[in-house]
Amino acid sequence: MCQDQHPAGQMPESGTASVLGQPAISRVVAVDHLMIRVSNFNKSLTFYRQLFDFLGFEMIDDFTDMIGWRNGRTAFWIAGTDKTGWKRAFRPDDVGLHHYAFELRGRQDVDELQDFLKKIDTEIVDPASTSP
Repeated sequence: MCQDQHPAGQMPESGTASVLGQPAISRVVAVDHLMIRVSNFNKSLTFYRQLFDFLGFEMIDDFTDMIGWRNGRTAFWIAGTDKTGWKRAFRPDDVGLHHYAFELRGRQDVDELQDFLKKIDTEIVDPASTSP
């Protein structure tokens, strides 16, 4: 067994794993940004501008084919694809990012977001559950 492998069910305490014999120290404190490619940039831009305005994100940059918003900690970017990407249909079970999720302050915020999405005619494929 390699020194960085651990017997089944026996994980080291946080911060005790080693890399090349040296203690590993996690230096990641947050996700800095997420970028998704969209097949219809203008349609996506309309949606995300409304969503991020509702969520209180601020636009940080706006280019011809890319735009980003930040909430103080994490940035979210959308960018157009090339013409090959326009032809490719989204498949949930395809390789790549499956989904992303925002953590909200509480149930009331979840309900308000879902109501907002309905108001702007967003297709909600996985509605918020009724549990807290």
